[in-house]
Amino acid sequence: MAVIDHGVAAVATGSAPFYVMPLLEGSLRSCLAATLDVVKRLAYFDQVLSGVEAAHLQDVVHRDLKPENVLFDKSRDCLVVADFGIAHFNDEELYTAVETRSDARLANFQYSAPEQRRRGGTTDHRTDIYSLGLMLNEILTGQVPHGTGYKTVSSVASEFSWVDDIVASMIQQNPDSRPESIDAVKRQFVARRQDFVVRQRLSQLSQAVVSVGEEGDLLVSDPPRIVDFEWNGSSLTLILSRAVNPEWAQALSKGHREAVLGKGPEVFQFNGNRATVAAQQSDVQRIIDYFKSWIPPATEIYRDQRARQRREAAERERSRLRREQEELERQRRLREEIRL
Repeated sequence: MAVIDHGVAAVATGSAPFYVMPLLEGSLRSCLAATLDVVKRLAYFDQVLSGVEAAHLQDVVHRDLKPENVLFDKSRDCLVVADFGIAHFNDEELYTAVETRSDARLANFQYSAPEQRRRGGTTDHRTDIYSLGLMLNEILTGQVPHGTGYKTVSSVASEFSWVDDIVASMIQQNPDSRPESIDAVKRQFVARRQDFVVRQRLSQLSQAVVSVGEEGDLLVSDPPRIVDFEWNGSSLTLILSRAVNPEWAQALSKGHREAVLGKGPEVFQFNGNRATVAAQQSDVQRIIDYFKSWIPPATEIYRDQRARQRREAAERERSRLRREQEELERQRRLREEIRL
């Protein structure tokens, strides 16, 4: 958070330096009271992580992280880590301050790490990581985890169950068992999210059933019929009950047995539901009769072609799913072997 003014002010005892920072009236606590989806809550937590990481990179350990000490800048929709008042206290002074203030005991101990609760405990950046783990669980579940049986992320948002492992690693009693840095926490987010996505997709693939499917083409279930015709003196246009596609026209050519001389299906020009051919008036009736006889075998050929296409498409999809599953299995095995 930026310093917007500074200087030296006259006071009763002489002079004293001062600085002015923006007034932020909200906090992470007020954000948690709002209706926010999990993605937004995780985005806020990422801001908190980055703020604490910036302090750690300057060798500053906060040691009093809690939602009330993370301020909310509504104008920028961002969180600001604040109240570093005990960041530079030594461990003995910190314990005494917490121990002798009954009104502050609950607030401090609720988010404090085990090493802060015992006299002589050594605090470092992993102390902040413990507090952040408690806050992460609270941000997503509304409950600060202490002991066993606490409310988990998976119990409120199963698609984010992978966060539970991160929380568990951050709130280990032994500081040596926690992530070694904020950067390590961030890397866990990336790795565990990806691992969850891979496992979820593998589960989906293992249950996937590729069906050949039912025929839904109206050219098969309700074949075209001649419903009208037009003759302009030199050409005949047959008007069909529905539009046909090139595959159906090709099937028509394959399925015919006889035709008016020079007036087979291959010479018709199709456009939507219209089929046009050059014709004399004396040929009109015979062309119509022949065309009607071509429709049933054309429909049968077209139906068989469609069924074959569906089978081939289903097999291609099965092959694609097998390849995807094999690749995801390779990724899963690699992730099991690699330790970040």
